[in-house]
Amino acid sequence: METDASNYAYGAVLSQKQNDNQYHPIAYMSKSMNAAKRNYGIPDKEALTMVKGLQNWRHWLERTKLPVQILTDHKNLEFFTKPRILNRRQMRWLELLTHYIYEIYYQPGSQNCAADALS
Repeated sequence: METDASNYAYGAVLSQKQNDNQYHPIAYMSKSMNAAKRNYGIPDKEALTMVKGLQNWRHWLERTKLPVQILTDHKNLEFFTKPRILNRRQMRWLELLTHYIYEIYYQPGSQNCAADALS
């Protein structure tokens, strides 16, 4: 899954490795942010994208045997689940993420163009 969040919209792409050993998109998600979400800081916008993407495809991704690989162009999101001081919103999101087996990887925006196109 690739994620990206901009000022007014967020988007994610769900991809799956196929027989040709390449990842191919199988689902897209793009949503406009309401006024409250537009006021989130960049780390919260990026985390929102990750959480909403997982929730959107919950029926495919919840309780998988293999970890879902989350690719993000926001380096700090790699440390989202590490011990640190969280605000209430982040704590709520972290609790939602307990339903998923996942790994977060940083991928520069130039290599994450599928998700960038959605936002």
